[in-house]
Amino acid sequence: MLITLRVDDLGFLPMPINPWPLKRPDAGLELAQQLHRAMGGLPYLGAVIPAYVDEIGLSWLRSLSPQEFTLALHGWDHTAPNRVANEFHEMNVDACRARLKFGKERLGLPVQHFVSPFNAMSENLEQALMLEGFSYAWGAPSDRLENLQEAIYGKFIPTYLPLYGCSIASMSPGTRPLIEVWPEVKDLPGQAVM
Repeated sequence: MLITLRVDDLGFLPMPINPWPLKRPDAGLELAQQLHRAMGGLPYLGAVIPAYVDEIGLSWLRSLSPQEFTLALHGWDHTAPNRVANEFHEMNVDACRARLKFGKERLGLPVQHFVSPFNAMSENLEQALMLEGFSYAWGAPSDRLENLQEAIYGKFIPTYLPLYGCSIASMSPGTRPLIEVWPEVKDLPGQAVM
């Protein structure tokens, strides 16, 4: 199987803190740097949460080769307003655009890829992504897949179960960690996002 590795939540550590659903910040991107070294030059997409990245983390991101690392914006701060798993929940197009623009400016790098926090999309966010010049949107399977492919993006790249989840722990009841799934799928034909 040909796998594209999508790594979400760069800027967070995998330890939850309160209030829900925040995790502990990894401002210098130390965990991401460990992953990058472990990848040994293999390319991957990294979805960065700009609100939690400090100057050390930004400097490291800016030093990366585009042959090894594709940058994606992962919202601004990965919040869940009113416990709704959608950072852009009930925002109009202008508010979505402002948040996207703020994130791009914080990173200080060209960004063509967007990974929506919680994989949540809305029509206003879709419109804002188009207006802000994003070419690719990465997400979970959606009943709106055809609209996204034809109307908004050069490409919408879905992720399907069981290849969507946490690497070494269960993401939620009924899901398995990717370290258990990989041996079962690695020899299958085709392409997928993990």
